[in-house]
Amino acid sequence: AMESLAGELEARFYEAEDAGCAVDSVALFREVVAGSVGRCIRSDKELWPQTGLPSEPTRLALLHSAAQNRLGELSVDDALEAGFPTTTIDCAPVRAAVGHFEAALVAWPGNASAAYSLGQIFRDRGEGDRALALFAQIETLAASGGPSNDEQDSLHRWRECWIFEPRRSAVAVAILHLALLYSQRAQHAAAAPLLRRFGFKLRLSP
Repeated sequence: AMESLAGELEARFYEAEDAGCAVDSVALFREVVAGSVGRCIRSDKELWPQTGLPSEPTRLALLHSAAQNRLGELSVDDALEAGFPTTTIDCAPVRAAVGHFEAALVAWPGNASAAYSLGQIFRDRGEGDRALALFAQIETLAASGGPSNDEQDSLHRWRECWIFEPRRSAVAVAILHLALLYSQRAQHAAAAPLLRRFGFKLRLSP
């Protein structure tokens, strides 16, 4: 029964991604959240056991985190329509987005996409310290473990889809924003090695 729950919610997640409108997506993502509540991934090692897929509770926690993240992203879309961050930095969609991203990180602290989006909100609200802390946390995920080369193709695709492809994208942009925040604070010694990762060799600042 537990295995069928994870499979059912995973299918529901994909259905939400393919929904034709935001209202339908939100309703489906909320179903995933409701069905997977109460789970938590304590270590990324739980995501790549020696054989097979992660345990059922781990898969449910991952689904919960991913669905909360997508609900947060949809709330950010609403916040942008409401004028965030140019005309307002505090509105209901922003508060909803923060709640979803924080819930995603409770279920899975290694959710780099949620951490990056939350950091962006903090940055845009002028909360530089909180943004920097999140971007620095994401930077540590760049060297995190991954799947072995000899695992089954289906297992590799599952991990690539749910863990590594989203993480690679979020880590790259988070490192760049981390470097920019360091530069803005005149912490050039901290910024320089991060910028070199992107091929920058020359600088105008000290």
